[in-house]
Amino acid sequence: MHYEPSTNDKKFNIAISDVTCQYSPMSELAEINRTRITLLRLIFMQFDSSHTKPSQSGVYEIWPRQGKPIKVLCDMDTDGGGWTVFQKRGDWKPQESFYRAWLEYKRGFGDLQRQFWLGNDRLSILTNQNSYQLRVDLEDFDGQKRFAEYNSIRISNEADKYRLILGSYVTGDAGDSLSNHNNMQFSTKDQDNDPSTGSCAQLYNGAWWYNDCHSSNLNGEYLRGNHPTIYAAGVNWLSFRGYNYSLKSTEMKIRPTWYKP
Repeated sequence: MHYEPSTNDKKFNIAISDVTCQYSPMSELAEINRTRITLLRLIFMQFDSSHTKPSQSGVYEIWPRQGKPIKVLCDMDTDGGGWTVFQKRGDWKPQESFYRAWLEYKRGFGDLQRQFWLGNDRLSILTNQNSYQLRVDLEDFDGQKRFAEYNSIRISNEADKYRLILGSYVTGDAGDSLSNHNNMQFSTKDQDNDPSTGSCAQLYNGAWWYNDCHSSNLNGEYLRGNHPTIYAAGVNWLSFRGYNYSLKSTEMKIRPTWYKP
C-alpha cells in the first residue's frame, strides 16, 4: 500500500495482500502490483477504515465495493479504532449549515477535517456491503462526553428514501435517543418523508430520520448550549441534556461488527 503523507490529508492507494487490504512497505509494492490474483481480489473486497488499518486518525481514501473511491475520516483512537465517521459537528467558526436540501444530503457536504455529512448515497453503499455497528459520540459545553452504541445499522437506497434500519442499543452513557427513529425514512427541508402531519425537518431546522417527530436531532441548528425559548430545534439528544440544549460536538461513525482492535 502506497502511503503519501501530507499535513492535511493521508491517502492510501490500494494494494491487496492475500487476506486483507493492509499497509505494505514501499519495497513490497512492486511485487504486490505484479501479482495479478491480488488485483482480481480488488473486485470482490470492500474497503473501509477497518480494512486499511491506518495507524492514526485522519482522512484516507477508501474503495467501497460499489462506486468510486471516496475520502473518509477514519477514527483510530476511539475504542480500538476502525471507525469510519459519517457525521461530525463542532464549535467551529464559521459554522457549517446542516439545514440543507435533499440533493446536498445525498451527495454529502462540508469539510472532513471540521464539520460534514458524508452523503446518503455513500452511507447506503457502505452499510449494505457488510454488517456494521454504530457509535454516536457526544459532548456538551461543560466538557461532559457521552456515547451510545448500537449493534447494527443499515441505510437503504434513495428509492426507499435512505431508510434507517437500526439494531439494538447495546451500551453507552448517553442513553438511547435513536431507537425511536428505527425504520424511518430520511427527511430534509424540501422532502418530507416522516409520518408526522407536518414537516419535522422544517419545524426543527434539520434533516434526519424523523418519526413524529424526534428524540434526537443531531443535524439540527447549532445553538450553542441552552436554548430555553427554542424547543427541540438544536443539536439535541433527548437522553443527554434534553430538548432545550444544543450539544457542542457530535460524531456518528460505523465499523464492521467483526472488527477486532
